[in-house]
Amino acid sequence: MIVANYVKLLPISFFLEPPEKTPILYSENLFSDILPESIFEFFHENLIIKSIRRLPEPPGASQIRDLEPCREILISFKDHLE
Repeated sequence: MIVANYVKLLPISFFLEPPEKTPILYSENLFSDILPESIFEFFHENLIIKSIRRLPEPPGASQIRDLEPCREILISFKDHLE
């Protein structure tokens, strides 16, 4: 099948490699043009969004900060701690 050019061999790592730069989406109007006004207001009033930064020691430890550009975020609702 390879000789007949039916099957191509590719290194599997090519598909698993992350992109060189992770795109960060940004909106001047906080994506308010996509959501209906009532839903946007509900989320704006009730969401708490924080940045997470992983710490090298101890393993699995993280630091929670105010929102800034990062790779991980923590989203929670007011009055719902779980």
